Amino acid sequence: MFINLNDKGLSKELICFKTRELENIIALQEFVKDHSDNIDYIIDIGANIGFFVLLEDFLSKNKTILALEPVKENFEILKKNIETFSSGLNKIEMLNIAAGQEDKLIDFYVHSLKNWSSINPPKNLKKKMNKIQVQSVNFSKFLKRRNINKNVFIRMDIEGFEYNLFRNLEDWLKTAQNVFFNIEVHAHIMQENTFRLLDIWKKSNLKIERVVYSLPSIYNFFMCRNKTLYKLHKASGKKLFSDIINTVNSIKSWNDLEDFIKQNKLGFHIFLKKE
Repeated sequence: MFINLNDKGLSKELICFKTRELENIIALQEFVKDHSDNIDYIIDIGANIGFFVLLEDFLSKNKTILALEPVKENFEILKKNIETFSSGLNKIEMLNIAAGQEDKLIDFYVHSLKNWSSINPPKNLKKKMNKIQVQSVNFSKFLKRRNINKNVFIRMDIEGFEYNLFRNLEDWLKTAQNVFFNIEVHAHIMQENTFRLLDIWKKSNLKIERVVYSLPSIYNFFMCRNKTLYKLHKASGKKLFSDIINTVNSIKSWNDLEDFIKQNKLGFHIFLKKE
């Protein structure tokens, strides 16, 4: 696939290892296959250059896929990847917008690791980021305009904006049916808002299907030039994080998840459903 040579994040990782977040990818494949009969729409928020969009495309058939990416530089590569490598089995629409709370131009912060770019970055990163303006849409109104209120899978990687976006989705979730989510939760960025986010999910009758922890990206970046050393380092990383991985794999309830977040304040991926 086409990558962004100016990107020190996702694209660099793909150059080195041809994949990323392997644990989440495996879980996503199983999740989409398990619920495919109840999915008509796939919405990828923070589509970047299309790595996950292509995965979703090849896992599906006769779906409508909406790929939202606000950064123009990423969006142009996303278009090339979809036009060149898509399966042709789904209708894919690419939109150069951010899923937000209002229909307007907003400030957006672009990091040298493009997948760290965000509407709401942590203060310690904001000063290192390039501020641009992007078009935002009120995401719940966006869904209503397109009559999407059932049979939808939404993947989002929005770097700490999860709580803000789900506040926008609360009313939509009251009537939505057969809704499935794969969300990267940036608890270390959201801090106490992480627990407010969990409250929204519980009130919306979302159920936990699976929680996944992927090793920190540092294990990929640190060893990028030496794959043999990388494999050894990643093995030691798995041993180092084995307690966290085992704890995450055992999460079955909201109480389990709250306890994990209180103890660790780490990012993780969660698969949710409302049927």
